[in-house]
Amino acid sequence: MKVQQEELFNILEEVGTFLPRLIEASNAVADSFYIPIQDDIWPKFGDVVEGMDDLYRTVNAIIGSPNLTKNMTILQSSLEAFVSDMGDRFSKMNQRMDAEMYVEAADQIIYELIPLFKKLQHQLSPYQNKLRLEQYNKNLNFIQERFPHVHRELLLVQDSESVEIFSAQDGTLNLLIDSAEEEEKVPFYSRYNPKREAKIWTEYTSAQLEGKRNVVLYGLGLGYHLEELSNRFESHQFIIYEPDVQVFRNTMCVIDLERLFSRDNVKDLAVGPKKNELDQLFYRFLRKVKGETIIISLPVYNRINRELKQKFADEARLAVLNFAYSKSAHGKFGIQWTQNRLYNMAVNIDSPSLIGLKGQMKNKPAVIVGAGPSLENDIEVLRELKGHIIIISAGSSIQSLLHYGIEPDLIVSMDGGNPNYRLFKNLNIDHIPFVYAPQVEYHIIENRRENIAHVYFANDLVTQVLMGVTHEDPVFGSSHSVTGTAIQAAAYLGCPHIAFTGQDLSYPNDSIYAPGSVHAPEGYYERVMSIATFEVRNVQGGINRTTEAMKLTLADIEEIVSRYPDVSFTNCSSLGAVINGAEYRPMSDFLGEWIKENGDADFFRKAFQAYLKPYGKERKSVAISKVNELPELLDRLDQQIALIRKQMVKLPEWSRTKPLRCLNAMVAIEENWELIVKSILFNTLFMAAIENEISNFDRRVSEIAEENDVIKKSNLFITVLGPLVDAIHERIPLFRDMFQQTILRIEARTSSVTAEV
Repeated sequence: MKVQQEELFNILEEVGTFLPRLIEASNAVADSFYIPIQDDIWPKFGDVVEGMDDLYRTVNAIIGSPNLTKNMTILQSSLEAFVSDMGDRFSKMNQRMDAEMYVEAADQIIYELIPLFKKLQHQLSPYQNKLRLEQYNKNLNFIQERFPHVHRELLLVQDSESVEIFSAQDGTLNLLIDSAEEEEKVPFYSRYNPKREAKIWTEYTSAQLEGKRNVVLYGLGLGYHLEELSNRFESHQFIIYEPDVQVFRNTMCVIDLERLFSRDNVKDLAVGPKKNELDQLFYRFLRKVKGETIIISLPVYNRINRELKQKFADEARLAVLNFAYSKSAHGKFGIQWTQNRLYNMAVNIDSPSLIGLKGQMKNKPAVIVGAGPSLENDIEVLRELKGHIIIISAGSSIQSLLHYGIEPDLIVSMDGGNPNYRLFKNLNIDHIPFVYAPQVEYHIIENRRENIAHVYFANDLVTQVLMGVTHEDPVFGSSHSVTGTAIQAAAYLGCPHIAFTGQDLSYPNDSIYAPGSVHAPEGYYERVMSIATFEVRNVQGGINRTTEAMKLTLADIEEIVSRYPDVSFTNCSSLGAVINGAEYRPMSDFLGEWIKENGDADFFRKAFQAYLKPYGKERKSVAISKVNELPELLDRLDQQIALIRKQMVKLPEWSRTKPLRCLNAMVAIEENWELIVKSILFNTLFMAAIENEISNFDRRVSEIAEENDVIKKSNLFITVLGPLVDAIHERIPLFRDMFQQTILRIEARTSSVTAEV
């Protein structure tokens, strides 16, 4: 079928190549009939008539071809109309020739047949395979260089018949696209004049864009709207999102994207519905955004796939909230998390990762236990299920479980703050398997020797570099709560069914914790209830109070659940919020299904000890060497920062008295700064510890490059780069001490292990 379709495209291409020659010959012959006829015109006229006849027969054959696919419906109807019109007009021309009405015959050729041929030429232009392939490859090279993340996505996509290219009445290219709401395909633009439509829409939309600096354009299509917008609003910054990857692939066949994106105001592009692509787009945008932002949609997307558009709007709102949450968290805990990651290196090196248990629990359901009020209702069922399933304690729920006399099979912890340490401080749990992420508060695990393993977070570059993490290691996505980490752990173990209890993700009946949870400080309840001004649906059909932070946590858990379509999720939290992707069922429903034989209350600990093995000597040695190199790397960075600070002090004076020297100094600063931003420490340690300061710099750094006035440029060096340089300088002594402590901790733990052996 593929070969036959290629033959069809070859025929279409041949017709497209033939038409300009036929048009030229027809014009020349027709002109000869307006003057006294010469004998040499008749062979030429015969050739033209033969060419017209061949064209008619070829197009007729194409119409009857079984290789016309679903995405050629417009082409088929166009060809059928052409055959009908040509037969009529060709017949009239012959009648006039037979009657020796040569001027009228010439008029018929020039004003009836040639326009028909030109129209067909436009209609066939989207199917000129060679030209399309050349344009596609040119665009693919451009995309690889300018937007590599889009290039990677395009390589994974297969062709589809959901989109068709055709020519509008004025010859402008257009698209037909599948609609989720309508049975027939929908034209992307006006069927008559797409560019006029785009121009009028832009004029109408202009008022909304006044006073805005950033425009997120939902939809690209063939770029007509973007071209109008970027020409009219040259100072605005445009971020483009095309939700339909097939639309984008077809656009790449016929539009020069390098020319379309040639203006500096097109800043970013994302294509396709994948959430990670959207997340990265929002993250890149939010890190650098300045000024007000507006989201506008191409008109066709107000008509088709409205659900996808609403999802985009919801994701955008979540991205803004998550970014604000992350910014706040890094401002409060960035240094502490970095300290935890460094100090926990001693335990990382000495303990196994979870890799040995990957996929080993394919026959065991898991229940992830939270500390929400509804846990109390499931305690007795959990007690019966002990030994038959994997009971996973997510963070603080360990207090409640122990309060009821139930020991979980696994504890998962990742919180890096002091409250988490207070929670675990006096618990006798060393015999219970414990999985941590390296940002966990370091006191919690520093003295654990057995029944401990770790996973890595994808955003923890500090640990990844020091431990030499590869794609084979258990690398999880970071999450708002330990429940998200526990879900990923259970899925990594291979559990086919994951249930939740005590995961209320809201405050049912204005309650916060299950009985036994005592880690909340005084006044905590009042503070939480004072900001619990939001509402969510609960599993019983009612409404629970919640906070904005808890809503973000719920959305985060739902997103993690969606990553595992092969895992069955059930929400057993009888008072909790609805969790999309996890249908509510009482846990008691599963007693008969999950209790099949005599249980073993110790089965998971046995597996934990049997399957998990420590790292080999070589990997441990390499990790220790990397840690030992940190002080030297920091000294080198300290020297570079000191040099930049020294150079920056002189900039204000030199900008006024010695402008050339000032320019040279700024060039030197940029060269030294480039060395810093390429360093391992900057891209791991400082990227985590002072992320907000780096984000603020990223948001304004373009101002330095765009400024040409020496005095203003030097001031921007001071006000934009200066705070980040100072932030690094201020933290160097702190990190120097952390490095020393990290080395001592590794030496102490290594010596202790050696002594025990």
